[in-house]
Amino acid sequence: MIKNSSKMPIFERFSIMTEQNHKNILFLPCWYPSQSDAMLGLFVQNHARTAVEAGYRVAVAYAAPARKSLAPRFEPSMVKKGDLCEVVVYFNSHQWLSSLWKLMAWLKAIRIAVREHGKPDLIHAHVLTRVVFMAWMFSKWYSVPYLITEHWSRYFPENLQYKGFVRKRVTQFLVSHAGMVTTVSKRLADAMHRGGLIFDPVILPNVIDTHIFNVKPHDHPLFRYINISCFDEKSKNLHLLLDAAALLWEQQKDFELVLAGDGVDRKAIEAYALSIGAAYPITFTGELSREEMAHCLQQADCLVLSSNYETFGIVVFEALACGVPVVVTEVADLKEFITDDLGLVVPVGNTQAMADAMRKMYLLKDHFKPSILRNRVMNFCSKDSVASALHQIYKQLIK
Repeated sequence: MIKNSSKMPIFERFSIMTEQNHKNILFLPCWYPSQSDAMLGLFVQNHARTAVEAGYRVAVAYAAPARKSLAPRFEPSMVKKGDLCEVVVYFNSHQWLSSLWKLMAWLKAIRIAVREHGKPDLIHAHVLTRVVFMAWMFSKWYSVPYLITEHWSRYFPENLQYKGFVRKRVTQFLVSHAGMVTTVSKRLADAMHRGGLIFDPVILPNVIDTHIFNVKPHDHPLFRYINISCFDEKSKNLHLLLDAAALLWEQQKDFELVLAGDGVDRKAIEAYALSIGAAYPITFTGELSREEMAHCLQQADCLVLSSNYETFGIVVFEALACGVPVVVTEVADLKEFITDDLGLVVPVGNTQAMADAMRKMYLLKDHFKPSILRNRVMNFCSKDSVASALHQIYKQLIK
């Protein structure tokens, strides 16, 4: 039944400074929220906001394709809030010179960001390779170091897009000249090493907003499993989750499944649920805001992640922050993080193991303590803990 409603260091936590550093950090992200896509690169925006909380002045420069309603070739937009200045310059991507326009939009965004906040003391580039080339170029111009944070899954064999002699040589050059390279997981760093990139990695987690994602009581008759994803079947493997739920239905009838989010494969996944004759209640929520996502998690009994690969798996930590235990595949660094008091880890691509783990979570529903789940997140990837890590990184590089 389907329903639709619309050797690797990890920084230890320490107290954040009470005084402001008045040091300028220039963020150059490959992905960032904009009018073109409000969800793209939210994790980079969270890093920017967290750097401000660590006492730094942050200017973000980003170029995004314009919506059709934006007539000018370059349309700048600037949002200032305290010590965070976000500059997005929109360019006409439909023209045959779109690559040139994109470069010019980037340069204009950087010029505006530097004009507003002054010369940077450090450039923080997110996601190799093109924006890091600009980071290297402007680090020479301003005689400041640059930092790379990598989030992209393109180095994994399941999603291998790190190809080409020129691309690899340029990437190796940029990595070798960076002041530091951070990744969001050890597994991602290992994949980059296998791709020939030589660096001493530091783990810098993504940020969980524990003010939004918090524990709230709920009361509903059915045990609720939830999955939140971008509906990309290649990476999220939602077919496996639907099949596992069908196996589970043969043993128990008092559960429901919520699939939250939207994406390119949503219609195909809905059609697959119909084709297998899924008898259990399913709800597809569509795209959700962060607050709506938090509410859905707070009303769930278990988060299920069926992914083939992840660089971090941020939704897992959001669920734990809400006091919700998890069943996850062995992706990112989740096997090392998810202990028996947080949930269960199953092999990638094993439908029966997923169904068995979901059944076990149902039987153990009174075993998990929300306070324990939440505290693990607070100590690892809350705003305070990541701000402390960023401060240590920035202080070391600027010095």
